[in-house]
Amino acid sequence: MFELIEVQAYCVLPSFFGVPVGTIVSFGGQVLPSRWLWCNGSAISRTTYSDLYAAIGDSFGAGDGSDTFNLPNLVDKFPLGQSSMLGSSFSIGGTNTITLMTNQLPKHTHGSGSITVSSAGVHSHTIKDPGHNHGGWTGTVPGGASSSGTLATR
Repeated sequence: MFELIEVQAYCVLPSFFGVPVGTIVSFGGQVLPSRWLWCNGSAISRTTYSDLYAAIGDSFGAGDGSDTFNLPNLVDKFPLGQSSMLGSSFSIGGTNTITLMTNQLPKHTHGSGSITVSSAGVHSHTIKDPGHNHGGWTGTVPGGASSSGTLATR
């Protein structure tokens, strides 16, 4: 079984043990290590953090346009590497939830399952599977009669 944990990302400030300035690292702790910043989109000083500004510039936002710049905002985001085939875009996209439409679902089939009925007398049971509007019905049928219904899938 997997356990979900909250992981936050932070940005490296000055070069630290050979890690380049501007590196983004996933971090599972609650207390940020010294000399590191949360990737939460905050506007920070271009002067105080000049090494980081030199590394990332205004790629994640220009702050106030003169004295500050923005950190990457990875709150509720998944970091994804840049593809050289797709060009250089730091655009932000995605959403927390999405409603899938029928045309977004992969082609698949549903089996009709099986049903076991024991009864007395002559009768039959028919299972109909009209697409994905499944219901279900079973019951006792008098001898010699027939019944039809649809199969429940959930």
